[in-house]
Amino acid sequence: MTSSAGMPIVVAVDFFACSKSALVQAARLASSTHAPLHVFHAVEPLVVTNLADALPDSVEELRQRVVKDSRKALSEAMDQAEGTRPEQVEFDVTVGSPPQEVLRKAQAVSADLLVLGMSGAFGVGRGLGATAGKCLKKATTSALVVHESHALPFRTVIACIDFSASSLAALEYAVRIAALYRSQLCLLHVFRGPWHRLHYRAPTREANPD
Repeated sequence: MTSSAGMPIVVAVDFFACSKSALVQAARLASSTHAPLHVFHAVEPLVVTNLADALPDSVEELRQRVVKDSRKALSEAMDQAEGTRPEQVEFDVTVGSPPQEVLRKAQAVSADLLVLGMSGAFGVGRGLGATAGKCLKKATTSALVVHESHALPFRTVIACIDFSASSLAALEYAVRIAALYRSQLCLLHVFRGPWHRLHYRAPTREANPD
């Protein structure tokens, strides 16, 4: 999916491989559409709590340090990302539940697109990660989930069409992104006759719906 010109894009980064690929794609989309890019990271509260148990610093001091270090890490990740750096980039870090904070950030900036890595700490091969899954279920904006291996411009875009309003909206995004990357666009509609669900039996071979 791609953002409308000038509309904000939010990319959630947890510093694992998939989110780094998501950052590359988000930066590329933001650069191409002249959209502001919000690079966001949510620190699990347990991280600060565990540090407070091990270090003499106060919880607030540790919170500020973790936020500062994470913001610096986001900037470094942006510098390492392959592709054009967007004209407008904001780095934001907060402490809280990642799914909730990511959705709150997207809503706060009226994001047109939310970009997420497919998986997190457990890596690829386990399907959709917990954070991405929770965000997709509750997101009120369009979302792009990026696989670890998808850091390069998309060469083939497949839009699955069932003629519902949401699938037609997905088609619109597919057309935009295919035009943006000059990639091949494929439209796919899968039809299954109702007789398969109704256990229809043709009276003769000639009347067989297949």
